[in-house]
Amino acid sequence: MADNIDKDYLDNLDTSKFFKTITDCIVPSQKDQSVELVNTASVAIISALFTRARILDNDQKPKSMNLFLGVVGPPASGKSMVLAPLPLISGVADHVRNTLTTAGISRGMPDKTVKIPGDISKTRFVDHLWVNSKTDTPTLVIESESSTIVSALASQHGGFRDVINKLGENEPIALSRVSGGESNNGRYTAIDYPMASIVLTGTLDQAVKMYELPSGTFSRFLYFNLNGTEEFQPLKKYEGPATVNLECTAVLADRILELFLFYRGVDHLLVTPNDEVLNAYNVFAASRHLEGKSLLKTDASFLYRYVFRILKIAGVYALIRTWLQSGTETYNGNGIVEITTDDYHLAMLLEPTLWASHLAVYGLVKGTETNPHASIVDALGSTFSTTDFKDEYQRQRGVLPDNRSITRYLKSLINDEVIVRVQKGQFMKK
Repeated sequence: MADNIDKDYLDNLDTSKFFKTITDCIVPSQKDQSVELVNTASVAIISALFTRARILDNDQKPKSMNLFLGVVGPPASGKSMVLAPLPLISGVADHVRNTLTTAGISRGMPDKTVKIPGDISKTRFVDHLWVNSKTDTPTLVIESESSTIVSALASQHGGFRDVINKLGENEPIALSRVSGGESNNGRYTAIDYPMASIVLTGTLDQAVKMYELPSGTFSRFLYFNLNGTEEFQPLKKYEGPATVNLECTAVLADRILELFLFYRGVDHLLVTPNDEVLNAYNVFAASRHLEGKSLLKTDASFLYRYVFRILKIAGVYALIRTWLQSGTETYNGNGIVEITTDDYHLAMLLEPTLWASHLAVYGLVKGTETNPHASIVDALGSTFSTTDFKDEYQRQRGVLPDNRSITRYLKSLINDEVIVRVQKGQFMKK
C-alpha cells in the first residue's frame, strides 16, 4: 500500500510537516503510539471544519468530510491523548461564537457552538444540530468517557443512537415535540443534510455498549485500539520550556482558523480522487473486502464504509494541502479539490493501525475473544518466520497485506499471548 514509498519523501511533504508541528507541540515525549494517535485524532477533529466540502461515495451520493473516531483501551493505556489536539479548534470556536449570524433562530434554541457534549437529551442534541446547520457552523461531538454518551442513550430523554447513525451517513433528521415551541402547537425540527464529527474515548466495557453491531453504530466509526502495559513507567523530569504547549497551541489554533476561513466563502466544493488514486483505492478496497469476508463473515457487508472513510482521510489531507500551497487567504479555485497520490499515501500510513483496531474492536463488540489472526498461527509449525506467516495469510485469505499490517498483526498476536518473538523475524507458539 505505502510500503514502496520513500519515507523521507513523505516526511517532507507540506502536509506531513504541518502535522509534525502539531505532534511536536502536543506530544513532547514523541512516543510512536502517542504520535500516531494524535495525528489520527487531529484529522478527525479537523474534518469537522469543511462544511461546504463533499466527496462522492460508491453510489455517487455526496457525503461530508466528517469522520467518527472511537479510541478504545484499558485504563492508563494513554487513550486520553486523543483529547490533546482539542485546543487546535479554539480559534474556530471563538470565531463562530463571535461572528456567525443567528438570524431566524427560534426562541428557546441553544446558542451556536462548535463543541457539543455527550451528556445531552435527544431533543437538545437535534436542536444543536439544527442551529449549526442553519448557521453553517462546524460541529464536533467529543467525550473523554464514552460512558457519558452510553448513559445519555439509556436515559428517559436520551435515546439518540438513531441520530448518531444518521449523522454518519448525512441522512435527514426530523423531530416533532408537543412542547418547546413558541406556541401551543409545539415544535417541529428538521435537518435535511446533518453533519458532525465525533471523537470518543473509553474503556473496553464502555466500547461494547457504545459501538453496537445490530443498530449499525459500529460501522459509522473508525477505531484506534490501545493496549495497556503491566510494566512500571517511571516519571521523568521535563527539561523543556514551561509554557511551550500553551504558546505553540495558540499559534496552531490561529493556523487552523486560517484553514477554516480559507474555504469559508465557497458555496460548493467537490473533493475527488485523480485517476491514479482512484485505481489504487479500488485495488485496496477490493483487497480489504476480500480479507474482511474471511474474518467478519456475515458482518463483512459494512466494510465499504470502512474503506470509504480511508478515502475521506485522504480528502482531508487534500484540503489541508491545497490550503498550505495556495499562498492566499481564501480559496479561489474551480470548486474541485483533487486527492493526489501524496494525499492518498499519507492516509494509507494510518490505515494499518485503523484496520487492526477495526478488527480488535469488532471482536470485542461481537464477543469473540480469539485474535482474528490466530487461525493463521494454528496452521503453522511450533516455530515460524514472518515470511511463513505472510505466506499462510495469503493462502487462507487470498490477499497479501502490506508489511506494516503484517507487523501489526504479529504484534497483536504477541499482546494476546498467542505467540512470542524469539528473535527478529522468528516466532514461537505459546
